[in-house]
Amino acid sequence: MKVGFYNFNYKNSNFEVYKIKDIDELQKKDIDYLFIFADNEQEFQNILSKLFTQSLEVKFIPILERKNLKLISKFLSMGAVTFISEPYVENIEKNLLLLSKIDKPEKLSPFVEEFEGIIAKSNKMFDVFSTIKKVANSSSTVLITGSSGTGKELVAKALHNRSSRRDKPFVPINCGAIPENLLESELFGFAKGSFTGANSNKVGKLQIADKGTLFLDEIGEMPLQLQVKLLRFLQEGEVQPIGFDKPIKVDVRVVAATNKNLGVLIKNKLFREDLFFRLNVIHIDLPDLKDRDGDIMLLAEYFFKKFTKKNQKEELLDGISDEAIYIMENYSWNGNVRELENTIERLVILKDSGSILPSDLPARFFDNFDDSAESLAIRNEDNDLESLSSDRNFEEKEYLNSIIKISNEGIDLNNIIENLETNLIIQALEKAGGVKEKAAKLLNIKRTTLIEKLKRKNLM
Repeated sequence: MKVGFYNFNYKNSNFEVYKIKDIDELQKKDIDYLFIFADNEQEFQNILSKLFTQSLEVKFIPILERKNLKLISKFLSMGAVTFISEPYVENIEKNLLLLSKIDKPEKLSPFVEEFEGIIAKSNKMFDVFSTIKKVANSSSTVLITGSSGTGKELVAKALHNRSSRRDKPFVPINCGAIPENLLESELFGFAKGSFTGANSNKVGKLQIADKGTLFLDEIGEMPLQLQVKLLRFLQEGEVQPIGFDKPIKVDVRVVAATNKNLGVLIKNKLFREDLFFRLNVIHIDLPDLKDRDGDIMLLAEYFFKKFTKKNQKEELLDGISDEAIYIMENYSWNGNVRELENTIERLVILKDSGSILPSDLPARFFDNFDDSAESLAIRNEDNDLESLSSDRNFEEKEYLNSIIKISNEGIDLNNIIENLETNLIIQALEKAGGVKEKAAKLLNIKRTTLIEKLKRKNLM
């Protein structure tokens, strides 16, 4: 990633940083992001005019001497990615790190893969896929670790589906969701009359999973007494239901998962070390969503398509705005993929039309976002900060008053609006040399929205 600084001295050995004295240098150096120190609208506008005149594909970020919300709003309306205020160096560093994660293609796989229902493009997840392929046909136990919501059950299903057991049962059981006094009978089963309430024989999950796979989720929640029985099963391959005199031989592959640190549980004598070693023959550790380069945007767009289709909003919603994606990329996602999926579903349900904007995101997304989040939130047309751009609105109003007059006979409002929109779109395309992405930027709309308008007006 190549970064330029105009009217501002900054050095960083981690990035290609250039001091830009003249806008003409940008094309020669192939700059990706230009930080501009310009604390008045006219100076900033002059710089942008040069950028647009030369059709330079560079993203710009103003550095402000003071945080002026009115000025910030104007800069962002001109197309700024975000803004930088004091402390300059600290905020520049923070934004550079975030931008490098978004824009460094060498860190991302060039491919997008849907692997057994798991969608990813990050190298960390591709490593997981590779491990699954290698061990799927083995009968060895697997321990899957990772934070809540990272997709541990999906990985367990992938192991099963890729194995020779794929046509046999995949039986999941959540050790933390079943009361301690019922978990044993759920796993091992019982004989009729073996205890009060046992009115018939019950086949346990281990028997149901014979020739298939048993997935023990939240294994860290399993009571110590039951851990002993599970260990014996793993050693002997036999199940003895409660009340039965003889054990029953079964062939089951056990895959366990936990979001807890089993080492700490072992130290505190809450988990058996010998059981840990039995389970941890093959270990798959799932990365947090925030550590999966490129996957947040990929998954957000995947879930957006999924839920617009489910809610019949494919014609109503345009997509997720770049600003909203930018904020999502910087969010911690403590609930990982599950939280992202639930968030996108909620956004799709609540949004009536247009694009998902930063103002549509829940408040928690802005708790630790500082300047970047504030700038992107201001950029939304729906966040009721219209007063920040009142001067610009006034100029536009005066311009419209000068070209449109209502006669005594009245006007055809719809026709005038339609013609005005068509005229502005044609002007923007001419200014942009026919490049739709540039024209969309000039009109301050998404490229997809522009294309839809062109189709509707038979202009393409």
